[in-house]
Amino acid sequence: MKGVGLAPKACALANAIGNASAAAALLEMSSVTTTTVPDPSTGAHMQTHTDTQATPDIFAFWFNWLTYTTIFTMLFGLFMVVAPGLTTQGFGLLIFQNAQQFNAFDPLAVRYIELAQAVMGSLMVGWGALMFMLVRKLPSSGAADVLGIRQMLILSLLLWYIPDSTFSIYSGFWQNAVLNTSFALMYALGLWGLRDSTKA
Repeated sequence: MKGVGLAPKACALANAIGNASAAAALLEMSSVTTTTVPDPSTGAHMQTHTDTQATPDIFAFWFNWLTYTTIFTMLFGLFMVVAPGLTTQGFGLLIFQNAQQFNAFDPLAVRYIELAQAVMGSLMVGWGALMFMLVRKLPSSGAADVLGIRQMLILSLLLWYIPDSTFSIYSGFWQNAVLNTSFALMYALGLWGLRDSTKA
């Protein structure tokens, strides 16, 4: 079969690049794959062609982009859990332009703020891990599955970004909406880059 002949070439190219993630993408996203399948109605064999819109190198780039973005999300969330003092200083600088602003609060209030930050950080770790596993399935997925994964990621991100950023602006802490936007843009760029991979 013609499709089988493309796989070794894709592997060779990926090995030359030296990137394991790119290898998976190249194997799946070869430009044209031809397979022979039986026709259910006649029993005769027929050839089917699958054309991939995104080139292997472009797919590998955005695949890696999304992979690293999900890892960054998990690490950011973990930092909020294990470094509460630095986290409050960072948000104090972001919101109040004063890293020591939280020190002026009641100690019990500060402890509760650190608890809330740890809870949010833990959620980010779990959310990021789920998105990481979805992204890692992209190279071995067909166009329809890639479309489904993109839709799941987009819906998840919108259901976080819209209410979180809306309430941030409503409550007067618009700086948090800016931080949200920086995260959203990292995901949006990767998902936009994979848009052609969803076309059969």
